[in-house]
Amino acid sequence: MFFSLNNRPFTGVVFLVLIFFSCLTSADEAPKKILSPMLALSAKASLEGREKCQRLMHEDAVEFQKCASQWIAKLPAKTNEDRYFKLGASYYAWLSSTSALKNGMPKAEESAFYFLRIFRPLQKKLKVSDQDLCPTIEGDCTSRVARLLVMESELQSAGKKTVNSTGAVPSAN
Repeated sequence: MFFSLNNRPFTGVVFLVLIFFSCLTSADEAPKKILSPMLALSAKASLEGREKCQRLMHEDAVEFQKCASQWIAKLPAKTNEDRYFKLGASYYAWLSSTSALKNGMPKAEESAFYFLRIFRPLQKKLKVSDQDLCPTIEGDCTSRVARLLVMESELQSAGKKTVNSTGAVPSAN
């Protein structure tokens, strides 16, 4: 027996089919991870970074690096809240640089390694896992974490130093 809407059996069938397919698509979507209050500060920092510096990345990785590193250097790191915010800012800068690197932007690789040396020690000091940090910025966390581990391995193989655990910005090379 068909359901009907306003005595129209065909409309009822179409309605049921639409409901069925909408359930399928929403079941396939990955659930969004609920962020802790501290990681929500990291997510907020990434949004601020986009507003401040992202327009520069479309044209010049060096100018983006200058903008983001100056902004990050001015951020306080006295409290845990400050450090989580700084973590989000530097993680955003790293991610933006790696995205530009994938697109062939000149100097983006240097920028990505620069920001990796800032956020990674701070992330470890705060004991934030890659799986917890990644969702602070939407995207494919599986490939992002894999890229992060490869870059970190390259950095260690090259013997390049990371910054101290306060997240202080390294001096420009």
